[in-house]
Amino acid sequence: MTHEVGAAEVVRELVEAVVRLDEQTALSLCTPDVHIHIEGFDEFEGHEDLAHLLRFQAEVLSDASVRIHHVLVDGDTAAVERTEQFTISGERVTLAVGSFFHLRGGLVAEWYDYHDLRDVARALGH
Repeated sequence: MTHEVGAAEVVRELVEAVVRLDEQTALSLCTPDVHIHIEGFDEFEGHEDLAHLLRFQAEVLSDASVRIHHVLVDGDTAAVERTEQFTISGERVTLAVGSFFHLRGGLVAEWYDYHDLRDVARALGH
């Protein structure tokens, strides 16, 4: 049970760090070779790519917040249901996100985000 509580805390802290663009905390919670897959957007490998993603978000998003609804853990795998809100190109967007995380050595090694990016595309004029 302690292991599962630890995994839940790690993924919760990671999601919150990413939303507040806290690069140092986000990197500290991921393995150096972390694999990130964002459905409909791109894939990222390692700390350098994660840092680049956070810097990109800082350039295009503002007023970001997150509400974590559920965190489920089974061993080294965690699932997170959350709602993110942010402003992009002057438009407020609400995004429902489902994520799966695989941990290795207490750190996130794989991260998969699934969401509908149509509202983000509309805000960007696409």
